[in-house]
Amino acid sequence: MDRDKFARAIQSCTTLSAGREIHARFATVLSTGDIYLSHKLLEMYGKCGSAASARVVFDSIPSKDFYSWDLMLSAYARNGCVDEAEFVFHAMPDRAIVSWNVLLSALAKAGKLRRARRLFDEILDPNLISWTTIVAGYAQFGQIAEAKYLFDRMPERNVSSWNALLSAYAQSGQSIEAKQLFDLIPVPNMSSWTVIVGICARSGKIEEAKRCFDKMPMRDLILFTMMLTAYAQNGHILQARALFSECPQWDLVSWTAMLTAYSESGDFGMAKEIFDQMEVQDLISWTAILTVYAHNGRLADARDVFQRMPQRDLVTCTAMLAAYAQSGQLDQAKRIFDEMPQRDLVTWSAMLAAYATQGHLEEARTVFEAMPERNQVTWTSMLAAYAGMSYVEHAKQVFDAMPEQDVVAYNAMVAVYAHNRHLEEAKLMFDSMSQRDLISWSVMVVAYTQHGHIGLGRRIFDRMPSQDMISQSGMLAAYAYTGSPSSAFDLLDEMRLIDPPDESCIASLLIACSRLGRVFDARCWMTSMKFDYGRSPTKQHYTCMVDVLGRSGYLTDARDLLDSMPFMPDTLEWTCFLSACFDHNQLEFGVEAAKSVLNSFPKHGALYVLLSNSLQGKALTGLTRLYR
Repeated sequence: MDRDKFARAIQSCTTLSAGREIHARFATVLSTGDIYLSHKLLEMYGKCGSAASARVVFDSIPSKDFYSWDLMLSAYARNGCVDEAEFVFHAMPDRAIVSWNVLLSALAKAGKLRRARRLFDEILDPNLISWTTIVAGYAQFGQIAEAKYLFDRMPERNVSSWNALLSAYAQSGQSIEAKQLFDLIPVPNMSSWTVIVGICARSGKIEEAKRCFDKMPMRDLILFTMMLTAYAQNGHILQARALFSECPQWDLVSWTAMLTAYSESGDFGMAKEIFDQMEVQDLISWTAILTVYAHNGRLADARDVFQRMPQRDLVTCTAMLAAYAQSGQLDQAKRIFDEMPQRDLVTWSAMLAAYATQGHLEEARTVFEAMPERNQVTWTSMLAAYAGMSYVEHAKQVFDAMPEQDVVAYNAMVAVYAHNRHLEEAKLMFDSMSQRDLISWSVMVVAYTQHGHIGLGRRIFDRMPSQDMISQSGMLAAYAYTGSPSSAFDLLDEMRLIDPPDESCIASLLIACSRLGRVFDARCWMTSMKFDYGRSPTKQHYTCMVDVLGRSGYLTDARDLLDSMPFMPDTLEWTCFLSACFDHNQLEFGVEAAKSVLNSFPKHGALYVLLSNSLQGKALTGLTRLYR
């Protein structure tokens, strides 16, 4: 009876401590040398994670049979003791195919692929498990070509074989190959469907993911959550909400995924609604709703959430710190920082960035010096802080002290040299870069063009390996502002062969039109912007258009535009218009407009100066009387 009770008790063990307790209680039963009970005990220790205890039991068995050796081999293999497993394997008096497969699996899972391949090649008659194990081993460690080579030579395959290669394609991001292989699987199982939906979702192929999702014979909560997350991460909030409503039940992960979707889309109203509907709110959901409020400038709500949280962690405290910093409340950010029981590198970096972005360089330096460790981000933050305040020497000291200078650090130094007119140093730094990105080239272009070296800027621009809209817009602006407006149109003709111009480019073209007096072209661009490129003119574009019309003497049209534009004209637009009136000697027209603008902006001194300089005393007395 004790024997059967021991066997049942040891089989029910799920923890090592419970297994050892039962082992001690039935020690007298084991002293009889019962091999059946020894096997049960050996198996339990292997499953509960103690290969050493399993070995003690194995060594205590006086007459070991095949099953004894096989259990010891499995105990070592299960617990990652690959070398010991291989030693036991070679010491076994007899081996079955299951023994070969156990060692093969251990070697493959440990990444010992050469040893696994040698063992596989030694198997006289590998079975389906042997083939699938070696294919999965190569697939797991990214050796897809070798996995595919073996897969193609398998005498037979089951769904696990197909899934092994399918998962390899998915892990390496090869969505096309994964889909092609998936379509060949005779009968895909839930794992197959999960993999293909996941790879389509991760690669942004949402419609393909949804088609696969809809074809599935059955779906579980994991797949619903995966599809929901795919919609959310790609900005398809309505589809995510519809899918959320379809699922018969949700768990905490699903609710949090929906909450995060609304959070990242900026819809804090719906995020709050989801949060309030959650039956259970964990630390992740509390942190998500706090972050929503913080990112939308609702500091009071973020603070209220922070104070109501049942528990906090590093992520939560760092989010609250960043919220205070974003709103300029550095004292409160520092209070959170000082009260944190522990801090990680992200927390230190957040505090450093808070001081740096607000221009508090001494405090930023103090935090930087106190950091227990630094990474590339923290070094770059300190460098950017000095660069942003034009402290060239301090920035260079930080740059020289950096353990590793990446392209971001080089870009910051080029920018700070350029901003302070140290163009030779900027060019030397640029030339010394081992690699450059688009920002590097664009910074150097702006460095020359902003200081009047249009030709040098254009040469750098032409050397760029590729050009984006930012660099193109910068070059257009340089031509428009610095006396070569006609070149802006030549550059535009080149640009339009690649990409349509954006709002910034069109603003630069309008400035060029103003300099050249090309009113018709300016009107065409304002119309084309909306109807050809689908972009709505901004206030900047209307300001440029007022300037175009005014400079060319179309004062009535300019005044009509001021009255009809969908933005309230401010002093900039009125100043452009008044300057044009006086430049074209339309004093009465200008004085009439001045009456309107001074009523709207009675304390704007620059307008009085403009009027005084333009009228040279004429009618100024009348205007002063009007204001009084």
